[in-house]
Amino acid sequence: MKKSMNNIHDKGYKDLYSNEEVIFFVLLEFQSTVDYSMPIRLFFYISEILRREVDPEIIKAKNKNIKIPAVVPIVLYNGKKPWDAEVTFRKIVSKEEIFGNGLFDFTYDIIDINNNYSKEILLADKGEVVKVVANNSNMIKEMEEKAEIRGEIRGEIRGKAESLIRLLTKKFSVVPKKYEDNIKKLSEETIDQITIDIFDINSLSELDKYIE
Repeated sequence: MKKSMNNIHDKGYKDLYSNEEVIFFVLLEFQSTVDYSMPIRLFFYISEILRREVDPEIIKAKNKNIKIPAVVPIVLYNGKKPWDAEVTFRKIVSKEEIFGNGLFDFTYDIIDINNNYSKEILLADKGEVVKVVANNSNMIKEMEEKAEIRGEIRGEIRGKAESLIRLLTKKFSVVPKKYEDNIKKLSEETIDQITIDIFDINSLSELDKYIE
């Protein structure tokens, strides 16, 4: 089923906390259907944002003062069925209970528009605006004006395609231009599926079944 909200955005913010500048990113995923693979998808996106945005000079091995920007994952959902997908990453890890605190983990915020929120609630105050983005460009504009948010919205389907190409390049070293061009033409649904399947893809030729 084609998603009616076909955008993913990551947006950088600068804010002041205790008179100190804080830089962080809000990762916004728009959904019109429940997606049970959401934790692993967001993990891939968070990794790509940090890989893209963090200066290699900052994360040198001998730097004791390594600090990276926070990435805050938020899913904005407007489907009729209540969102019942897992919101905590480690809960989708097999036998996670036996690994104690040794597992990587995060929890994403779910904004279930039809079941928990209304437009009026979302726009009620700056704190809530900073946490969420509404489900179309007009509401995004309203939120930015109200919260006086600075930054550039990047992404959409092309951003997903470019992130997938980076993941494939990391796995296979080189991705031929014909595959890059074809990936950029794929639907969001297909790009998401390849991203989910990437650990099971053993050769670039296996991408042909998604591209055909």
